[in-house]
Order: sequence, then structure tokens, then C-alpha cells
Amino acid sequence: MTSRPRERLSWSNRIVRPFPSHLVRVWGALLLGGVTLAACAGSSDRAVPAPADTTAADSLVADTISRPPPPRTALVQGSVDSCSGTAPEQQCVVQVGAVVAYGMNTPPVASGTRTVRLRATVLDDRTIDALIAGGPWRMTLVHAGPQMRTPQGASTGPEWTLTEVRPAP
Repeated sequence: MTSRPRERLSWSNRIVRPFPSHLVRVWGALLLGGVTLAACAGSSDRAVPAPADTTAADSLVADTISRPPPPRTALVQGSVDSCSGTAPEQQCVVQVGAVVAYGMNTPPVASGTRTVRLRATVLDDRTIDALIAGGPWRMTLVHAGPQMRTPQGASTGPEWTLTEVRPAP
């Protein structure tokens, strides 16, 4: 009797595989597709109608939520009471009615009257008289940062600059 040499079984030539690897790929793809379909099933492409009782302030807030103001900027609603000075150093007294939105790192703006610098570009499409007579306005105020103080403790100028004025919605 001659004995036959035993065949050595390796991983590549096994006789019985516990689970074929191609089936793992197929089941994985099916599972991933099912999860994707289940996640998309809750959303729809239908437009959601806006509620009928929205006010102007609600639409202003909704507009700002989509585009928040830049850093150190506050978006306020109010009016311009008076302006004084010449073009480069012109200052205005504004009445802040409501703060609509803040940018990052913006200090709070209290409602009420405050003096602000007027950026010259605000007067590109309107006069000072039209600015004072018109309103309410949607105004963009930029914080100037810490102000220099005189030895007597008085500030050297307003800490806010009025950079944009648009009619309030």
C-alpha cells in the first residue's frame, strides 16, 4: 500500500468556505441602498407655504437668518433723528427701535437714542434731509472696537458707525 501524500489545504484552495465574500459585498450594497432610501423617504420636494399672519418684523428676521451679519455688526431697525458735522467726520443721532440680528463678537446695542458715525457711502443715493425725514430704516451698525479715552475719561468719538441704510420692510 502506497500512501498518498496528503494535500495541504490553504486559505485559497479550501474546500468549504463559511460565507462567500462576493455575497458580503452584495448584502453590504443592499443594506447601504436601503438606509439611503429610508433617510430620503421623510423629505419631500413640495414647497411649504408661508403662514398668512407674518408681520414685517418676522420677514425681516427670516431674511437675516438666511444671511447672518458679518462679525462686529448689528442689524437694527429705527430712524435717524439728526446729523451734524462735515463729510469725513459726520455724526448722526439714531433712534434704535429693535435689534434684528448680531454678527459674531458684536457687543449688545441697547434700544434708544445713540450717536453714531456716518459712513459717506450712506449718502450716495439719498440726502441727509431724506435720511432724517424718511424711516423707519433698516440700518447696519458696525462696532468700531474699544475707543480711545481722554485723560478726563471722555470718549474720542462714537463706538458705532452707520454703514448702510435701507427702507424697513
